[in-house]
Amino acid sequence: MSYKKSRSRITFEQSADALLRLSRFASLKRNGFSYDHQNLVFQSAIFRACAAIEEYLKTFSEDLLFSFKSQGAKLCDVPSNLRASSLLIRQTADFKKYIILGDEGALLKRLQPSSGIFSVCRDNDSLVNQIGLNELLGTKKYPSIKNIKVVYNRLGIADIMQAAHKRGKKDYTGRLESFLSVREAISHQLPPPLTFQDVKRHFANIAELLNQFDRIAFSHIARVSDKKYWPS
Repeated sequence: MSYKKSRSRITFEQSADALLRLSRFASLKRNGFSYDHQNLVFQSAIFRACAAIEEYLKTFSEDLLFSFKSQGAKLCDVPSNLRASSLLIRQTADFKKYIILGDEGALLKRLQPSSGIFSVCRDNDSLVNQIGLNELLGTKKYPSIKNIKVVYNRLGIADIMQAAHKRGKKDYTGRLESFLSVREAISHQLPPPLTFQDVKRHFANIAELLNQFDRIAFSHIARVSDKKYWPS
């Protein structure tokens, strides 16, 4: 089975194409948009493109987990980092409470070997609810460089940005940072003036980056789990 686009990538590309069409329409003089109106459209397109990246990460995470569960994956089929993430996240609050309150008894009760926390360690059990969206995506939905690295590392891809650089032979980190700086300026500062060419360039960069993410993740899932679990 050769690479197929994930459903989340297809959805992102459809959203990006629609935003580009609206931006192109606003850029044409014959359509009567003033310079200020054009800037509002371009700024909105950048802002919504960022939301589309967030949706890509969320949908990809949901679809991958659903694919594992619906096809009867055993826990040994799931990337080991994702299983470890479940252990970490489900115990973090308990250890924080222990550090603050010093209640060892309560912690020991939670950490009993037979407790549900450790069910994710049983290789031959089917994946049911031992791992959820919180363990894969959690609070890392905003597409900062740091958050993106964390999410893909939970799948076992140590540095997704470095992998993308190597595969595409381009500085995707710089391109994503440039896009996000514009998005942040629109959200929190005096928005910069934009042209349709600016929007087109940023969209092309993001689309190319998500292409790299999708292909790298496909290769990884096919290698450590099975390509049948790829959410296309």
